Amino acid sequence: MNTKLLLATGMLLLASMQASEAQVTYRIFATREGLVGGTTANGHIIKTRDKFVALPSRRGLNANDSTYTYTVNLYNPANGKRKNGVPVWDVGPWNTKDDYWNIDREMWKDLPRGKPEAQAAYQNGYNGGKDQFGRTVLNPAGIDLADGTFWDDMGMVNNGWIDVTFNWVSAGSTIIVDNSASGFNASANWATATSSTDKYGTNYRYRSATPVSDQATWSVSLPSTKTYTVSAWWPQGSNRSQTAPYIVYHSGGTTTKSVNQQINGGKWNSLGSFTMSGGANQVRLSCWTTTGFVVMADAIRWQ
Repeated sequence: MNTKLLLATGMLLLASMQASEAQVTYRIFATREGLVGGTTANGHIIKTRDKFVALPSRRGLNANDSTYTYTVNLYNPANGKRKNGVPVWDVGPWNTKDDYWNIDREMWKDLPRGKPEAQAAYQNGYNGGKDQFGRTVLNPAGIDLADGTFWDDMGMVNNGWIDVTFNWVSAGSTIIVDNSASGFNASANWATATSSTDKYGTNYRYRSATPVSDQATWSVSLPSTKTYTVSAWWPQGSNRSQTAPYIVYHSGGTTTKSVNQQINGGKWNSLGSFTMSGGANQVRLSCWTTTGFVVMADAIRWQ
């Protein structure tokens, strides 16, 4: 093989590697959907030997038309069969709010990215071994395959493990530090609670607003120097501070952003975009603000 051909081959391989690195791939237990004649979550009538997949969240569901925003690439390690660009037309198995491929999962936020809740329930007894509806999980499935995809494209006879690439999802450099993570630190004056349903993860911390220096701190090691959007998550409530002061550390110093924690709970709220150096960085939340309320310390995201 001549030098030019070797170089071209190497460039193609590098391009292929870079393309695959832009997406996320997980090994997922796949089951056959069947249900010929039934209707999928997007209104498609299931045909004999149909070709689509189901994922357990509407966050990856296509409309019932020819435009596919959400597709997956499939690989069966048992026989080497591949199929790219398979559309997501249904919701399941087991759960309907388990977008395990996302960093910011809708439910089960304490599970690692890429691990379906059903798998954790079946293998590890997570959630008492049950799905979101209280049913006992009987297999670790995180994807359903229509008959044609299961039999013809993947060459499967029995349910089994396959590699699933989520073509619309970027691996990204998003980092989330929850209050239960090792990167979080706060004094014992910051109490722990679990009652708010719009919390991130399993619990959160809070402290009465008072004019003392007692900050909750989220620490992170960022992979590179660039502009990051920093966002905060808190559980809202009428007793929360309307002027909770977050202090963002960045290359230019610090920026304080006061937020109203009585509203916009249960989601990410931007504190701004900042140039940050790779390595150690912090966000802090002060309790030094208007008294008579509490400040909520839950999760911080760098993206």
